[in-house]
Amino acid sequence: MSCTNSLYLNPIDHLLDLLKFKVRAQPLQLNLRELTRVIHQKCAAIPQPYIHRHILSMSTLFLAVDATPGGCTKY
Repeated sequence: MSCTNSLYLNPIDHLLDLLKFKVRAQPLQLNLRELTRVIHQKCAAIPQPYIHRHILSMSTLFLAVDATPGGCTKY
């Protein structure tokens, strides 16, 4: 994965990746209604403090990337 596509720089992609992981851990859903129900259930189960903590940490990562003259940033 290149630096510009890093999940660590996009909080939405990070949360969607977490949601995909949780949904894929469930038994296979045979229809769209059941899949939608599982997605909503897993999304609602992500604790709000986790989401807020992740969003607040993004400013540190953005500052590290902004301060780097080029290339990948190790954080």
